[in-house]
Amino acid sequence: MSNQKFTDMVMPQLAESLVSATIAKWLKQPGDKVEQYEPICEVITDKVNAEIPSTVDGIMGEWVAEEGQTVAVGEVICRIAAAGAAGAPAEERPQAEPRTTPAPVQPEASGDQSMRGRYSPAVQSLAAEHGVNLSAV
Repeated sequence: MSNQKFTDMVMPQLAESLVSATIAKWLKQPGDKVEQYEPICEVITDKVNAEIPSTVDGIMGEWVAEEGQTVAVGEVICRIAAAGAAGAPAEERPQAEPRTTPAPVQPEASGDQSMRGRYSPAVQSLAAEHGVNLSAV
């Protein structure tokens, strides 16, 4: 394990006044392949919900912060093994992550529909929590 090169992912400062954020959900599991700029987790602050992207290509290593844990800006949240690093864990999950593009939504005849279906993660979470069908809104 000493031959592996890891990149420490730290909690970024998402806003000027931000001092900490809570890990809401991990989008990548240890052992998953991660590409640069690919979201690895969702975080919640008092003002915004955001996805934190990977800064490197590699294999997701250990989570340092667990879901529900509040982490200060600059603290390590996880480690990512460099792609092709000696001893890097092989991808354990043979299932491919297909990147499918959703079919284009056909606009309805009435009203401005250009923003239809575009909801923030906070709105999606609240809608799911309260059983609201956003496509009917």
